[in-house]
Amino acid sequence: MKSRERVVNALAKRPVDRVPIFMWFHPSTALRLASLLEIPPAFVAEAMGNDIQQTWVNNNYAMEGIVHEREGESHVDAWGITWTSWGQPRSRGQLSHARAAAATSAAGGRPSGVRGGV
Repeated sequence: MKSRERVVNALAKRPVDRVPIFMWFHPSTALRLASLLEIPPAFVAEAMGNDIQQTWVNNNYAMEGIVHEREGESHVDAWGITWTSWGQPRSRGQLSHARAAAATSAAGGRPSGVRGGV
C-alpha cells in the first residue's frame, strides 16, 4: 500500500496494512541520520518510512534549520514568500504576498514539489 492510500484509508476508517507514520526530525538529527545512512538530509524522512510530509506555511522556518543571525537577513520559502528578520528576537516579517499567491494558485493550491493533500 502506498503512503497516500494508507493515509486516505486510515482517515476514512478503512482497513490499512499498517498505521500511517509521521516522524519529525530536528535539523541536527536529520543531518546525523543522513550521514549515518549516507543519503542527502532531504531524503531522511522517506528513508525512515514517513507516510506524511510536512510543510510550513508560516514563519516557523527555524524548525527547518534556517537561522537568521542578523537583522535584515532573509530567505524565500517553498511558497515563494520572502521572510526577513527584524525587531525583537523571533519576530519576523512576511513580505512578498503577491509571489506567494501566484505560486500557490499556479501549483493548484500548494507550492511546486509539495505533494497533494488528502
